[in-house]
Amino acid sequence: MNSGLVFTRPDGSPLRPEWISQRFELLITQYAAIRRRHKNQKWGIPQIAKRHRVGEAKVRAALAGGPLPPIRFHDLRHGAATLSLAAGVEMKVVSETLGHARSSFTADVYASVVPQVFKAAAEAAAAVVPRRVGPPSAPQHETSGSLDPK
Repeated sequence: MNSGLVFTRPDGSPLRPEWISQRFELLITQYAAIRRRHKNQKWGIPQIAKRHRVGEAKVRAALAGGPLPPIRFHDLRHGAATLSLAAGVEMKVVSETLGHARSSFTADVYASVVPQVFKAAAEAAAAVVPRRVGPPSAPQHETSGSLDPK
């Protein structure tokens, strides 16, 4: 069942937004705890996974990865919108994706990204403008089918 939602239960029904945020916080906390408590210990991955009640893949990821930046779940939404705009996605598309009623609201919220987007658009337009190669030269006149001046 495709509900169009990003986070659903296995049957396609929606999850409570609070649960998603709480789950995100729990995963961040678990990651940090595994890194902090087991970074230099000689415990095996199965023992660490059992102690923290997580899968072994999560333990491997936490021990191999670096520290996570201090972000909230909502910051991921902002980051996705920012990256979309920087990648050239149209403001209207980003606005609709975020569920904003007006594109002008999205533009106001992401005003810090807009100059980068405009600069990238201007550079892309400038790249297709034909340019002269080399220094300007005097006009050449055809003489008897040869371009070689003698």
